Amino acid sequence: MKKFSYLLPIFMLFLFGGITLVQAQKKEKIKGSKIVTTEIKELENFEAIEVDEKLEITLVPGDKPQLEIEADDNLQEIFQFEIVNKTLRIRTNKEASGAKKVAIRIQYTPEFKLLIAKGQVTFKALAEITVPELTVKTSTNAKVFMNAKVDQFTLVMEEKSMMELNLKATETILELNKNATLQALIYSKNMKADFYQKANAVLEGDLENLNLRLDNSVEFTGKKLTSKNIYLKTDNVVNCSVMALEKLSLEVAGRSEVSIYGNPAIEIIKFGDDAVLRKKSK
Repeated sequence: MKKFSYLLPIFMLFLFGGITLVQAQKKEKIKGSKIVTTEIKELENFEAIEVDEKLEITLVPGDKPQLEIEADDNLQEIFQFEIVNKTLRIRTNKEASGAKKVAIRIQYTPEFKLLIAKGQVTFKALAEITVPELTVKTSTNAKVFMNAKVDQFTLVMEEKSMMELNLKATETILELNKNATLQALIYSKNMKADFYQKANAVLEGDLENLNLRLDNSVEFTGKKLTSKNIYLKTDNVVNCSVMALEKLSLEVAGRSEVSIYGNPAIEIIKFGDDAVLRKKSK
């Protein structure tokens, strides 16, 4: 009992200290004036963009890096930005409410190669991003809508983030986990995809080679993703469909259910546990 009595004040200190910290992080609210103005800020060159805010941001290509903010005039001052180690970060110091308009546009150059979307940010890149290589990382309910044409594309998604993607690439790497959701139209020579932990993906397009690993409550719809050659490995609870033209190599286990479209030569490397294979015509 003595040990408990000594530890209790320390526990209470951490408990109330944690509450104070959370309260301190809560932002003051500011109501928009309804008078919309536009401010344009010239930026240093950057290679990456990182945002962890509830903002909607549009990405546009340009000759020079630039930030354009269209918002109620009294809200312009709440937006803060910095470029550190060639990474552009945008944040707010107050929470806007009742705004007539808040629109942020980032103009990037061919040096741009990394997008990190966190929190409840929404990124839109409706104009095709054309750069040599691009990596996109999403987490914590972030949303990304993107068109891209790149040589090497890498996507890492987690924590209930969502993405809609239209991609043309030579090499593509996808990694989804923790309830991430992806809808995509992909044209790529080679693609490697690892989907885990309740990830959900619906993919269409054309590939030459697909290396696909699915594990732990994954839903994958790929019957309209045409691949010449597919290597598929599944485990635990998986529900998936694939379309192969020439060769399909399978390692399936757990309670995997695999629907096969096309008429490929099928190589079964492993077929275990309660796995189910279904051949489908349409």
